[in-house]
Amino acid sequence: MGVLVAADKNQEWLLSWWWENYRQENTLPVAFADFGMSEEAKQWCRQRGSLQPVDVQGLQVRVKREVDLNRVVEWEKSLSPFWNARQAWFKKPFALLHTPFSQTIWLDLDCEVLAPLEPMYDYIAKEAKVGLVRTGDVYNSGVIVFEKEAPLLRRWAALSLSHNHCFLGDQDALSHILFTEAYLVSAVPEIYNWQMCRGVPFGAKVLHWAA
Repeated sequence: MGVLVAADKNQEWLLSWWWENYRQENTLPVAFADFGMSEEAKQWCRQRGSLQPVDVQGLQVRVKREVDLNRVVEWEKSLSPFWNARQAWFKKPFALLHTPFSQTIWLDLDCEVLAPLEPMYDYIAKEAKVGLVRTGDVYNSGVIVFEKEAPLLRRWAALSLSHNHCFLGDQDALSHILFTEAYLVSAVPEIYNWQMCRGVPFGAKVLHWAA
C-alpha cells in the first residue's frame, strides 16, 4: 500500500507544501510520478520516496486550435487559463497504471492532507477496485483509491489517448466513462476530497484547493 502524487515543472513548487502536510499524520510510502519535473525536484522526490517514470504510450494532448470551436467556447466560459495544464492532466491515468503499489491512494498536489489516509483503503470494493468522490454529475479525480490493474484505469487511459480533444480534462473523460459504461466504483466520503470552494466542513480529512 502507498500514496501516489505527480508533478511537472509547473506544479513542483507545491511538493514541499504537500509533503509537510502529509507527513504530519501519515507514514505510508510515497511514489512521485514524473510528469516532467526539473532535476532538482526529481532529486527532492528521491530523498523522500520513489521517483516513478510514466510511460504515456504516445499521448498527444490536443492544443486549442485542434479542438472544436464550440467546445473551446464552452470550456473557456468559467475557467481560468487551463490549456497548458491539460498536458499534465491527461497523464494521470497513465500514472495510476504505473503505480508501484498493489493498493494506491492517488492525490492531486493541491490536496491538503489533514488526517491519516489508511481508512480510505476500506473503500476499495472487491468488485469495483476503484473508489472516488462523486459530486453531482462529476466524479472528482483529485483523490482516488484503487487496486493496481483495475480495468477502469486502462479504459480511462485509452479514452484519454484517443479522445482528449473531446474532454476538458482527465476528470471529464473519467466521468463520461462512469456515466455511460458498465464500470463499478465505490463511493468515497466527501471528507476525503472536500472542495474548498464549498467552504471548510467540520471533520474534513483532505482539503482540495482546486476550484
